[in-house]
Amino acid sequence: MPPQSGKNSEEQECTNQAKKDPDRYELSPLLKSRCDSGLGGALNRHRHTIFTKEEKKLKYVGEHLSFAHIPDLIRDEPGWGSGNEVDNSLNEIARELSRNSDTLRAALYTPLAIISHLGDAAAEVSFQWAAWCWISEAAWRALLPQFQVGEFSLSNADISLLTPIAARQRFLALSEVYRYSRDGLRLHGYVRPSSVERVFGRGPSASTLFHTRAREAREEWAKLLARHESLPAFDQVEWNDLESETDLLLFESQDPVSGHRGQPLAIHKNRWSRELKPGERFSREDLSVATSLLETHHLPRFRLWTAAKASLSLTKFRKGAWMLAGLTAALAVGTVSLSFSAFALLPLPPADGTAMWAAPLTAAVGLVGVATFGRLWAMPWMLRVPAAAAIGLLMLTTMNPAWWHAAFAGTGVSKDVPSSWSGPHPLWVALLLAAAAFAYLLVNVRNTGVGGVMAAGRALAVWVVSAVHSVLVALFGLTWVVPLFSEDGDVFVAVWSGHPEAAVTALLQASAWCLVAGVFSQILWDDRPLTAPLAHAHWRAEER
Repeated sequence: MPPQSGKNSEEQECTNQAKKDPDRYELSPLLKSRCDSGLGGALNRHRHTIFTKEEKKLKYVGEHLSFAHIPDLIRDEPGWGSGNEVDNSLNEIARELSRNSDTLRAALYTPLAIISHLGDAAAEVSFQWAAWCWISEAAWRALLPQFQVGEFSLSNADISLLTPIAARQRFLALSEVYRYSRDGLRLHGYVRPSSVERVFGRGPSASTLFHTRAREAREEWAKLLARHESLPAFDQVEWNDLESETDLLLFESQDPVSGHRGQPLAIHKNRWSRELKPGERFSREDLSVATSLLETHHLPRFRLWTAAKASLSLTKFRKGAWMLAGLTAALAVGTVSLSFSAFALLPLPPADGTAMWAAPLTAAVGLVGVATFGRLWAMPWMLRVPAAAAIGLLMLTTMNPAWWHAAFAGTGVSKDVPSSWSGPHPLWVALLLAAAAFAYLLVNVRNTGVGGVMAAGRALAVWVVSAVHSVLVALFGLTWVVPLFSEDGDVFVAVWSGHPEAAVTALLQASAWCLVAGVFSQILWDDRPLTAPLAHAHWRAEER
């Protein structure tokens, strides 16, 4: 069947663009940067004298293996390239790699370096990417049990060491084209969209085959990365390398040089055939993988902004999700500022009707967001904190009123509010509790491996969010719950409005108590971080 004219013009456009590029005979900086980012450098730190020996095998790999098929495969001329033929060639390459461990390591650690030994065809970036896909797929297969036979078989220790590296290379190679839109692929002279689907052969199921393998590669690599602490290949991995790698799994990472992460990564089978609507951009699998990454890697390390950017962008109506999140945050900050306005000598004491209704209004807006957008929208809000803070509020209602009596000592209402408190000012007690909560958060994030300065910044961010939650819970409790359920509640209402500074002190006391309850309640949960979503059930199989 003759090729379609649209495809010919597309091919000519990419070919002309490649010819204009003076660096077309060099490896693509984009591919090199992608391969070296994340764990790329860290995975080579455990290599010693074998490195030079393996590098000598690169030319052998390029000359011996049958990569000459790839130029025909990525063009539109009829001929070689059925799915079975490609699969047989990949098995042949995998079999050859499995017979020589040095050659296999060269293909795993430096797959792009092999491409420079493949002849003039490597001048095209599209060929370089296709060759990367073939090398990584063959290297992955070389570690499978059916290829580990005979006297050249790898040991179990070698397989355990090399499997994560093979999984990573396979994921990076196959997912690379999903990090760009259809126009982006052509703009960079990178690879024709019509060629993507034929990397593993022509045929009616070619598109589905590539898409399926890309999904499998992401799933395999995500599973291995989730248990990185038990894998010997990750012995020399630093926390920032690991976080960069999880970002490669979660985001498109369109610009590895500037660090711009782009939108969440979507491995969609119709990515290049048509423009996707916002509601169909992410598949159910995309959402499942992203949710798992957020819960396993990002939230436990207190990466709140990164988690918020991903989770809100993954919702079906992204703009609406961001707008409602911004409104909720503005209401929360405004309510807290209004509650403490007595310190600024403004005529707006905490008992003012506006502040009294602002807390439940903020909660109602947040509830609308959760009900509308679901689990992903609620994920970065740390809803376990206000839930636990509410338990602390219930404890306050059962305590002796002496805790808030101390706040009104010396205000001229000692007759109605007697206090025998002779210790430090209640503000110092509230500050001590708040400092204890911050110290707990700092220790928590440091135990995940995050560096000192970064850990302090992230702990402070989580502390601020937790404090805002606690103030809202305390404000709601002091204006609605304590007057009704606490001892001397009527007296509390009477003195609350007349002495705003003392009322703010009582609010700080209650907020600090709720903050400590919200933060330290983590020790009661079964292996769940403070930032985990407010859910206990799991329908997703997890390997331990």
